[in-house]
Amino acid sequence: MADGTIVLVDDQYMFQTNIIYTGIHINTIQDINLSDQIHVLDFYIWFKYRGDINASDIIFLNAVKPLGLGKPIETEYSNGEHYEMYHVKGQFMCNAIDMSVDAGNNILGFSFRHATKPEYNIVYVSDISVMNANNNDRLLQDINQSSPAISTKYSARKLYYFSDVTYKKAFGKPGYLSESINGGVEFSRYNFFVHINEKKVSFRRITWNFYINLLMTIMSIMSLFLTASVLKSFAVKYPRLTWGVQLFMGYVLLISSEPLLLVFQVDESRLSYFEFIKLAYDIFWWLVPASFINLAIKRFIWIPLENKTGRRIPKIVTNSVIFLIYLMTFFGIVAYVFDQKLTSLLATSGVLAMIIGLAIQVNIANVFSGIVINIEQPFRIGDWIEIDHKFKGKVVDITWRTTRILTHSGNILSFPNSYTSESPINNYCYPDRNVWIKIIIHINPTYSPEKIKKICMDAMLSIDGLVKEIRPIIRYQLTDWCADYTLLFCINDYSKKIQFKSELYERIWIHLNRIGIEPAIKRQEVHMFRGTKDRGEEALNPLSILSEIDIFKGFSDELRKQLSQKMHQHQYHTEEYIIKQGNEGDSLFIIIEGSVSVQILIDGKHVEVDRMGAGTFFGEMALLTGEPRNASIVAITNCVLYEITKCDIAPLFTYYPEITDILSKELTRRAVNRQQKKEHYDQERIDKDALKNSFFSKISNCFGINKNVREIDRECVDTDFSI
Repeated sequence: MADGTIVLVDDQYMFQTNIIYTGIHINTIQDINLSDQIHVLDFYIWFKYRGDINASDIIFLNAVKPLGLGKPIETEYSNGEHYEMYHVKGQFMCNAIDMSVDAGNNILGFSFRHATKPEYNIVYVSDISVMNANNNDRLLQDINQSSPAISTKYSARKLYYFSDVTYKKAFGKPGYLSESINGGVEFSRYNFFVHINEKKVSFRRITWNFYINLLMTIMSIMSLFLTASVLKSFAVKYPRLTWGVQLFMGYVLLISSEPLLLVFQVDESRLSYFEFIKLAYDIFWWLVPASFINLAIKRFIWIPLENKTGRRIPKIVTNSVIFLIYLMTFFGIVAYVFDQKLTSLLATSGVLAMIIGLAIQVNIANVFSGIVINIEQPFRIGDWIEIDHKFKGKVVDITWRTTRILTHSGNILSFPNSYTSESPINNYCYPDRNVWIKIIIHINPTYSPEKIKKICMDAMLSIDGLVKEIRPIIRYQLTDWCADYTLLFCINDYSKKIQFKSELYERIWIHLNRIGIEPAIKRQEVHMFRGTKDRGEEALNPLSILSEIDIFKGFSDELRKQLSQKMHQHQYHTEEYIIKQGNEGDSLFIIIEGSVSVQILIDGKHVEVDRMGAGTFFGEMALLTGEPRNASIVAITNCVLYEITKCDIAPLFTYYPEITDILSKELTRRAVNRQQKKEHYDQERIDKDALKNSFFSKISNCFGINKNVREIDRECVDTDFSI
C-alpha cells in the first residue's frame, strides 16, 4: 500500500490500475537487414497519465541491445495530467511478433512493457487523438516519404498498433500477487508495427487448393505443347491470339506449379530444397516474360516487316535485340533476386559495349536507321523525294544499309540510311500525290494584269491532267523591267513535272500569240526601243489564225484567204455549252481565247476526257463527215471562238477537189493521236490507210464530190471561189 499499488475502497483492498495513453511517431526506418533480421528505428514516444507513477520505466522486448528512454525531451503538467515525450533510436529485431504474412513480406517495429508493474497496475493503450484509423493513411505516407530504406527498396503497406498482455515467470519474487497463474505474472504490452513488402516485380504467391493447382499445371503444359506444335498453321494465321493463349497458359503454369512443388518441401528436413525451388521460380519469373517478349517481337515486328519489305532482317539485328532483352533480364535477376548492386557489373558491361560499338558503329547506325525507315515509312518505294534539299529522285530500293533513288537524268544515287534518316526529307507523294508546280512568265507591264491573268488561267485550264478539284493560282508582281506572273498548278504525278511545265509554257505562248502578245525577254541592246514589234491586231486576223491551224496548213494561201472571209466570231460565257453530244452539226470552231472542257456521256453522267485552249479547234468531224456531235464542249472560262460552217467550206470542194485528200490525211493523223492518247493503242495496230480511205469516203459523201456541182448544196454554191 505504501507504493500506491493497492488502495482501500469501502473497507476492501483493491488493485489501483493506471491507464497510460501512448503515442508513437516514426521519424525514419533505416538499415533494414532481412538476412540478419534487424533494422534501426528512429521515433518519438509519448505518455499521458494521471497520478504519481513512472510511466517511462519500460523494457523494449525486441531491442537488439537493452535500450532505455533516457530523459524526456518535453514535459508538461495540466489539470492533473502528466505529459512526457522521448526521442528513441535503436536496433530492433524484425518479425518479432507472430503475425500471418505472405512470403516476401516482413514486420518492422517494437513491443514494450513496464519493467516492474504488472497489468493489474499499469495498462498501456493508444492515444486515440493521434493513433486512430482515420490517420493511418497519413502515417503510412509519412513513413514512406521520410524513410529512404522504405522508399527505395520497400513499401509500407499497413500499420498495427494495439495493446495485449505478455507473460513472465515470477520465480517467487515478492510483490507479485498473481503468482497463482502458472507461477508467473502478466504485463500490459504495447505493440507498434509496420507491415512492409519488397518492391519486387512478381506475380507470384497466388495459391489455390492442391488439386486445383495440379489440374491447372497439367492443363497448362498440355496447352503450351499443343499451341507450339500442333497448331503451327493456326499460329501463322492468328499470331496475336496464339501468342496471347501461350502467354496466359505460361503464366498459369508458373503460378500453379510453384505452390504445388513447395508444398512437398515444408518440413525442416527439406528446407534446402524449399529455398532452391523458391530461388528457381524467382529466376523463372524473369526468364519466362523475357522469352515471351522475344516471341512477340518476332511475330509482331520482324515477320510483318519481312513480309512487307520482301527482305529478311539481318541476323545481327534480331540476335542483338534478343541479347539486349536477356541482358536486361540478367540485370533484373542480379538486382532483385540476388539483391546485389549493379554498379560494378554495369561498369564492366558498359566498357565492353563501348568497345564493340566503336568497332561497328557505322554499320549499326545504318542498319538501325534502315529499321526505323521501314517502320516509320517517311517514304516508300515509288515515291518521289528530295533528300537534304539537294537530291531529287524516285525511290527504287530501300535496303537495311542504303536507300537508292532514280534521278530525272536516269542515274541511281545510293545514300547510307544513317544519312537519309538524319537529313530533311521532302516527300512529293505524301500525304497524297498532289504536287504544286510553279513557273514564272515575264510580260510587258503595259498590258492589263486582269487580261494577262485570264489568258494564263485559260492556258492552265486547257491542260489535261491537272488536278481538277484544285484551281490553279496566279500571282502578279512588278519588277524593275517587267511584270512577273507566277503560275501555280497542281498535278498528281511528280514524275511528269517537266512534261507539264513544258506543255504549259507551250500553251502560254499559243494563248499569248493568239492575241498578239509576246512574253517579255530581258535584252541588252544599244537601241532597246528597237525591239521586236508585237503582232497586235494581226494575231486576231482570221487569215493568220487559219495559217496556224493544223487541219488547214495543207491549204494554199489563196484557199485560206477565201475561207477566212467567211469565218464568224462568237463569244461564250463560263459553263456555257458550245455544242452538245448527239446533236446534229455542220460547223467547226477555232478557239481564239479561253479554255473548254471536252465531255462525253457515260452511264448518264458527263465525264471530262480532255481540255483544249487557244489555238486548238473542235467539231471537224461534224463539219467534214456530217456525223452527229460525239462529245459536248463546255466553256471553262469566257471564250472567243471563230466558226466555219459547211456553207463556208462546201464551194471549195467544188473548185478544189484535191483538198478532200488533204483533209482525210489530217483527220487520220488526229484520230491516230487521239486513240494513242486515250486508249493507249499501239500505233502499229491502227490501219492508217483504211482509216484515211474511210474519212475520204465520208467527206466525199458529205459534200457530194461525185455529183453535179449544183446538186451539192444550192444555198452554199452561190459564192464565187474562182480564181
